[in-house]
Amino acid sequence: MALFNIPKRNTLSTQAILKKTQEIQQPKIKLKSGTLINKLASIEAQVETLLGDYEYTLLDSDEKWLEYCRNAVKDEYVYLDSETGGLSISEMKQLAGICIMSQNQQEAYAPVGHISNITETILPHQVSKEALKKGFKIMINGGCKFIFHNAYFDLVVIYLATGLWLDVYWDTLLGAYNLNEEGSHNLKYLWDTYVMEGQAGVVKFNDLFDGISILHIKPKYAGFYSAHDSKMTKDVFEFQLPYLTENHISCIDCDLQGSAWLFHNVDLPLIPILAKMRVDGIEVDNNIVEKLREKYIKLKEDALDSFNSITKEVLDKLGDPKQYKLTLTEYVKETANAKKYYADEKYCASINQSYKNYCNIVDSISYPINYNSPIQIQVLFYDMLKVGTVLSKYPRKTDRHVLDTIIAEDKYKDTDVRKITEALVEVKKYDKLIGTFIDKLGADALANGGKIFAEFNSYGTKTSRMSSTNPNLQQIPSKNKDIRNMFVPGEGRLFVSADYSQQEMMCMASLADDAKMLESFDLGRDIYSHIASIAFNLPYEDCSEFYADGVTTNEEGKNRRKKAKAIALGIAYGKGVKAISEDIHVNLEKAQEIKDSILKAFPDLANYLQNVVKYGAEHGYVKDFYGRKRRLPLLKAPDYEFKFPEGTSQNTVNYYSNLYKSKLDSVWKDDDKDTLIREARTHGIIIADNRSKKAKQTREAYNAPIQSSAAVLTKLCLLNIANNEYLQSHGAKVKLLIHDEVVLSCPEEYVYECAQELEKCAIGAGKGLKAKLRCDVAISYCWEGQKYTFDENKQLVPIKE
Repeated sequence: MALFNIPKRNTLSTQAILKKTQEIQQPKIKLKSGTLINKLASIEAQVETLLGDYEYTLLDSDEKWLEYCRNAVKDEYVYLDSETGGLSISEMKQLAGICIMSQNQQEAYAPVGHISNITETILPHQVSKEALKKGFKIMINGGCKFIFHNAYFDLVVIYLATGLWLDVYWDTLLGAYNLNEEGSHNLKYLWDTYVMEGQAGVVKFNDLFDGISILHIKPKYAGFYSAHDSKMTKDVFEFQLPYLTENHISCIDCDLQGSAWLFHNVDLPLIPILAKMRVDGIEVDNNIVEKLREKYIKLKEDALDSFNSITKEVLDKLGDPKQYKLTLTEYVKETANAKKYYADEKYCASINQSYKNYCNIVDSISYPINYNSPIQIQVLFYDMLKVGTVLSKYPRKTDRHVLDTIIAEDKYKDTDVRKITEALVEVKKYDKLIGTFIDKLGADALANGGKIFAEFNSYGTKTSRMSSTNPNLQQIPSKNKDIRNMFVPGEGRLFVSADYSQQEMMCMASLADDAKMLESFDLGRDIYSHIASIAFNLPYEDCSEFYADGVTTNEEGKNRRKKAKAIALGIAYGKGVKAISEDIHVNLEKAQEIKDSILKAFPDLANYLQNVVKYGAEHGYVKDFYGRKRRLPLLKAPDYEFKFPEGTSQNTVNYYSNLYKSKLDSVWKDDDKDTLIREARTHGIIIADNRSKKAKQTREAYNAPIQSSAAVLTKLCLLNIANNEYLQSHGAKVKLLIHDEVVLSCPEEYVYECAQELEKCAIGAGKGLKAKLRCDVAISYCWEGQKYTFDENKQLVPIKE
């Protein structure tokens, strides 16, 4: 797939888990086969064979490195990449070397931390950390423009090694995301595909080095592989440059001015902010971790007692599970491709082994049932309770999709399988909360000096919305937010958070330029209550979450607002009426009536929603409020595409294409369409059915501009914080980014002023937006603890939930 559509050019305790983590020393070599010496000799010979003709400069002394840096100052651009022992914060401190190239110098590799495989000590003839820092200072002071592929990673690595933060002139990884969010953004892929037009081929690290850490590869051979990264970065940069330069003809012809503006004014300036967040990390209070563990272990034990009690009743009633064991014939019928089983000897042997495992587990089933055994749960559900097929796509499965369906569907109401499923889901929920969050995060923090060093990714989704990984702090379930309380701002500090109110709705109103929605925001109204008053034909006050005192909950109004919110967001996300009806628990007719009333009340919005899909179908992409593209090429594709055998005449192609298109359009059942597609295949005609993919991209055409615009607002808020003199001079640090919420850690004595400045930064991010932004600013001693605000005397007072 093309990069972009433009012409190509040439449950353990924390202490127990911590003990395990502390057993891991310097990176050890894991080999597939062969002795260490023989394996390394083989790898070196392979590198010589594959890459030995490649010329690069090995900067294996302080003097060579410093001379290269001095010469780089004479050039405009410097291309950088780093090699480390891994991707975690501790592994990023294990710098192997720096790949570098300046405009008029040969690409080079400067080894820094390669290790002897015998003594595990640093090898000689490498660049010292002191010289490394001195060289970077020479280039910084000389005004070099640094260009990276994934600067977020390299900035952190270089800072950990030298204490220096480098400016980022260009990042080819973010450039690739801006030019096309689809497909691979791997440097070697980009270089091979768009510079070498697929003719170069690339060598993958693991294939070449057989899983050995680069720290254990001799610098000469590491350089053969690594130095070329800087050259590839240079080539990809030169390829991207015209398309991401606003006034360049290539950028204008490809309608990329909005993407180019965001790349230079948002994406690149954001990199050092996120890199510093990674290095700072976030503090974790182990005392809170232990209290959370006690709480959730007790909840899990109670849930497990309930599960065991219910399953015991069933086992007592139904008898020995062995009597329900499937025969081999029944097992094949329910779990396998029977036709293939009787025709394919290897497949038959595989199924027979699976059946043997199944029998062994059934024969060993006893009270209590092992809730973590899928086969034991399968036997209980499908063989003993005869639940039948829950989901046709997942026969005999017991995963979350199946369990959720059993809980949701009325036909299972008051059945034993519903009772068991509800109890099972509860146990599994606490199991995951303890293992994935409490134990894992607590142990990670203990192993890293009391902090978690999560990544916050600028392009976490295809709409450029930010995400969190390693660990994913956005993944903590909303119903168990107290787990977030383990995260604290640090001694003598408080959290100050800014949470945008109705951010996506404001973006939708601005994109649609809907006068009535914008007026509602200008009047300070809650947009969901406003929509509810229209949908249910009631006064605004009767659709508000609170009564006039602002404290007492209006239950009926709250429920109306909740339904209106579901419909409004459903419209924004491109949901169909059926999905909306399920969200708000009304029939299709009522859901359609409510949706129609909303779109009638906001005609500019209705017009926008119609036009955005039309625009996408004409151009193959949609754009957010700032002009960033979301490519949706299938919107331009026909519902059905036909492929004929080579040599088929055009008349025949036209005749059968029209014939089958007419037939497909005349039937409405998917099974009938599938029959026609199979029939055509027997005649050598391959029909690609694009309808479901087009429907998905149609939903994305509605949602992508809204979500992307909201993502930009949060990023602009971060940039405002970075440029706010008060916040920066008084020790405020960004610690968390959770969707539309930004959380700072601030010194306690400056918290009032920091809160005021944060609100200015958040609201100021909406400059140019047609709807005036609103955000809720709150203070807390831990992430999801009691929220506070200020009274007239600037004293903290609790916010009533």
